[in-house]
Amino acid sequence: MPKLRILDCTLRDGGLTNNFSFEDKYIQNHLQLMALAHVDFVEMGYKTSGSFYDKQAYGPLKFCPDSYIRQFINNIENPPALAFMVDVGKFDREDIAPASQSPFVMARVACYLNQIEQAVQDVLFFQENGYITTLNIMAISKEQPQEIRKKLQLVKQVIPFITVYIVDSYGALYPDQIRNLITLYKQELPESKIGIHVHNNMQLAFSNTITAIEHGAVYADASVKGMGRGAGNCPLECLLPYVEKKFANKNRYDLKPVLKLINDYYQKEDNYKAWGFCTKQLLTGLFNQHPVYSLPDRSYDLADMYDYLQRKDRD
Repeated sequence: MPKLRILDCTLRDGGLTNNFSFEDKYIQNHLQLMALAHVDFVEMGYKTSGSFYDKQAYGPLKFCPDSYIRQFINNIENPPALAFMVDVGKFDREDIAPASQSPFVMARVACYLNQIEQAVQDVLFFQENGYITTLNIMAISKEQPQEIRKKLQLVKQVIPFITVYIVDSYGALYPDQIRNLITLYKQELPESKIGIHVHNNMQLAFSNTITAIEHGAVYADASVKGMGRGAGNCPLECLLPYVEKKFANKNRYDLKPVLKLINDYYQKEDNYKAWGFCTKQLLTGLFNQHPVYSLPDRSYDLADMYDYLQRKDRD
């Protein structure tokens, strides 16, 4: 099995929840901590222009100008590889610099199934400009298998070697449906790689991501605290320890920098939860410990709690 690669989509999918109004300090800290966590790719946002969207209505990550992005990685040792997304028909090719002149290494083309023909041409454009590329077919839960098969055959005719994503935009798929889609994609694109991006409307984002990985997906998207449009995405803090346990000799991710990010920016509301999932509950499950350690009156620093529970687990 090819090496699994994890892509953090917090800034891009999460940006859809706040019009990409992340403060520069947060972006800098986010990238620094993703680098320390050894996450393979960080998706910064979209590439589009003022001819499609009002620049006054969105933060910079809606447009991801290279000059703006470059400032964040110049002082990071071993920064993560950066990705951007384009929506078919909503970007100007003349705004795209070759990868050799850009802080980005990956371009992700998002489309619906009925836009495949145009999307494939966009993928070719980015490949010719030196980018790693993915084709992200959105709202796949709305499509019939025979139509998916027909469109994937078209993709294979134009680009035999490609990374194609299963995107459960509506969070409507169950694990068996994910498995069936992986099988279908493999049948029609045997030389290609498969990625998975799911939403959490039915609390299945993590399990569906696991299912995809176990059946051959080699790219997996996740976000900090599951931040993303609607019900959000697969939580990165759940995915990293799963991958570490499942592929202990193949991947080396570090959960603690992600915990620091959560602790510094996301944790306040969790400190008052008397029940339900939260990051502290994740850690008690991860180390097979009693949930008493995650009670609301125990306001641990998450990294300290990680170390403490890890020691208890070893005792």
